[in-house]
Amino acid sequence: MKRLIPVLKQDGVDTQLIMLIRTILASTKEIAFRVSQGELAGVLGSTLNSNIQGEVQKKLDILSNQLLKDLLAEDDSVMAIASEEEDDVVGVNPEGQFLVAFDPLDGSSNIDVNGQIGTIFTIYPAQPDVAYDSTVQFAQPGKNQLCAGYVLYGPSTLLVMSTGSTTRCYTLDLTHGGFLLTQESFSIPEFSKDFAVNMANYRYWPNL
Repeated sequence: MKRLIPVLKQDGVDTQLIMLIRTILASTKEIAFRVSQGELAGVLGSTLNSNIQGEVQKKLDILSNQLLKDLLAEDDSVMAIASEEEDDVVGVNPEGQFLVAFDPLDGSSNIDVNGQIGTIFTIYPAQPDVAYDSTVQFAQPGKNQLCAGYVLYGPSTLLVMSTGSTTRCYTLDLTHGGFLLTQESFSIPEFSKDFAVNMANYRYWPNL
């Protein structure tokens, strides 16, 4: 099986972007380990705090957010980050090339029942003509994304990611600590018995 980095190079991904993706995934590997430890790591349960959406924060929410923030803050290529667990954009480096937005632990209400949870992330190009710590940095259309993906924590840890062409699926190899390509191409099937796009909010969708 192919390792993640050679596949990204094969896809023509910029070296700086590859290094940033590695930084993000280093955090998710640590999160995966904490998730697998559960109560043994003392990460279960809620805090007395709420995030910007008014949701009660879980201990693992805060831990995951801090892991991502700390590693991204050390990466000179990052200009700013935006997290679901932060009230404001966090400025990192005024000279950075990239913006990173993430939900450190989506589905955290499932943590205490050992249910499905994951990390969602996206990378945008920084806007040099906008203040580095401004929310306007992230006011960009989806087509500007350089990379988007999610890491799903469960019996195995899966990474589903695209850097602009093919969407691929990788599985974390616990033996060697790296993500290995396990599905060359990932796509939504043309026909399915399942349908879930939050139709209850259809009337609020913009007519684009």
